Amino acid sequence: MASTPKGIGAAIRLLRNRARLSQSDIEKAAKLSAGSISDYELGRAEPLPKSLDAILSALNMTWYDWAAALDEANGRKPKPAPGKARPDWVSVLCFAGAITTAGVAGLLGNIPRGQREELSDDVIESAAEAGRVIARQVLKEIRVS
Repeated sequence: MASTPKGIGAAIRLLRNRARLSQSDIEKAAKLSAGSISDYELGRAEPLPKSLDAILSALNMTWYDWAAALDEANGRKPKPAPGKARPDWVSVLCFAGAITTAGVAGLLGNIPRGQREELSDDVIESAAEAGRVIARQVLKEIRVS
């Protein structure tokens, strides 16, 4: 029996539950043998890096998500991934027609001054994601007409 570092199995289970996927779903998508996810989650086996990469892909998760899940599994407060689009900000920028200088300035105005520098990458990614959402909507409308 392999000795698994604390939290690896719990982190895999946490991400799997968040993705609302079964162990079997992940094993199929990640091309792992039956029972692998159960073994990892119960600490009976330790995933190789390439297996963990395949699991994250199957879960549609990033290595930042993995690090946050490990932190959480070990009782630490996870830090948000730098430069991650925040759905609530994307929503504001998309649906309020706010992808303008004034709109982004308004979003920044709602962030406490002391956090603006720390969250600047998140603002950039949120504006970029809002642009992608709008572009997808336009392309969808063009295909329909």
